[in-house]
Amino acid sequence: VSRFDIKKPTVEGMENLPSVPCVVATTHLSAIDVQEVVMAIADQRKVGIVSQETNLRYPPFKPFIAVMGKENIFSIENDFENGNATYRLRIDDFKKMQEGINQQGRTMVIAAHKYTRDWQLAEKAGMGAVVLAHMANVPLVPAAVDIKSATPVAQDTDIKTRVKNFVTLNRPEAKIIFGEPIQISEISEEKLRAAICLYSLDQRRNMSEEEIASARQTLTI
Repeated sequence: VSRFDIKKPTVEGMENLPSVPCVVATTHLSAIDVQEVVMAIADQRKVGIVSQETNLRYPPFKPFIAVMGKENIFSIENDFENGNATYRLRIDDFKKMQEGINQQGRTMVIAAHKYTRDWQLAEKAGMGAVVLAHMANVPLVPAAVDIKSATPVAQDTDIKTRVKNFVTLNRPEAKIIFGEPIQISEISEEKLRAAICLYSLDQRRNMSEEEIASARQTLTI
C-alpha cells in the first residue's frame, strides 16, 4: 500500500539493531511511518506492531493487517475527540506487549510520539516506547522515516494528488534510519503505574507534588 505513495525506502543503520529483541520507537509524521519500519525488518526478525485500536477497523489499514497478521498487532485502547486520537494508557496493554517481547521473542515497533498530521516534528515525545522498554528491560532503538517531500504524503493529502503522483512516477524517495540503541534499566511496576498516572487527569489529581516529580523522573532517559 505504501508503494502507492512513496518509493521503496533505503535503510541506514540496520547494524544498530541488537541481536536480541528490542523496542523500536519510530517517527510518526506520516500515516505510513510505522508500517514502513515494520516491513524493513520483518524478514529478519519476529516483530510486533503497536497500533491504536481503531486502526483495526480502519479500511486503509486492512491490507497491512492482512500482510502482517492480526496476531502480530498489539493494540492500545483509543478513541477520537474532535478528530484527534485520545489514548487510554493501561498497564495491561503494556503487559501483553512485554510478553510479546520477553516470551515470544518479538521486536516491538511503536510510534515515538503522537501522529503529527501537519508534516512537522512532534513538540514532545510520547511515553509508550520508554514504558515498554523499562518493563521488558530491553534496548530502545530510535528510528526515523525520512520522506523526501515538502508536503504531506499518503492519507494526509488528497486522493487526486496521490493518484497523479503514482501514475506520473512522481512518488518521493524515502530513507529509514535506525539510531544507536539505548539501554534502559528495569524499574518496578509500582513506579511504572505512577508514571502512567501522569497521563490520566483523574488519577493525576490524586497525586502529591512529590509523587508527580518522582513519576516524571521515572521516564527520563
